[in-house]
Amino acid sequence: MKKRLLVTASRYLKHEEDYGVVTKGLGIAIFDLMQQGATEITVVHGDCPTGGDAFTTEFINKIERSMRSYNLILRLETHPADWSKGKAAGPARNKHMVELGANLAVVFPQKGAPNKGTFGTRTLITEAGIPHQEYWSNSVYE
Repeated sequence: MKKRLLVTASRYLKHEEDYGVVTKGLGIAIFDLMQQGATEITVVHGDCPTGGDAFTTEFINKIERSMRSYNLILRLETHPADWSKGKAAGPARNKHMVELGANLAVVFPQKGAPNKGTFGTRTLITEAGIPHQEYWSNSVYE
């Protein structure tokens, strides 16, 4: 059974502790979807080259092959914003990702960071009725 996992995360996550929070949250979400019968999970994110999106790509690439032994196919689906359209590009991209639908979402804000995109996407996820899990990093925003 195919499932979709939507990730929204702070671009300011950069410490080893942050990576641990993201990988733990993704691991729990993947396990939860497997418990729901998933045999293929598409992990969707906004393709920011830093922060939680970058950590998500790194983690999924690391575990993708080993998850096949559990009869699970993992795929990445990235949606980079078209920044030539100005500051509205990020929110438009986030709205599009939510409109594509997901069975579950994970939210990774950072304490003290602006988190505007992360919180905006969380609001869209909630309004769309997509269940979500939220994991905060204890690292300090710099």
